[in-house]
Amino acid sequence: MSRRIETSYLHYIVNYICFHNKQHPQDLRLEEIRAYLSHLAINRHLQKFVIDLQ
Repeated sequence: MSRRIETSYLHYIVNYICFHNKQHPQDLRLEEIRAYLSHLAINRHLQKFVIDLQ
């Protein structure tokens, strides 16, 4: 994995944790994952990907 991709992943992980008030990702459920993805798509204007989270 390239250093740039690694840095990008780390950025999203930290943002995900901060978005959920510094809760451990292991304690979060499907609803929280969907909320973060919606936040990225709506507020960050990132392309929305189709993700099957079932």
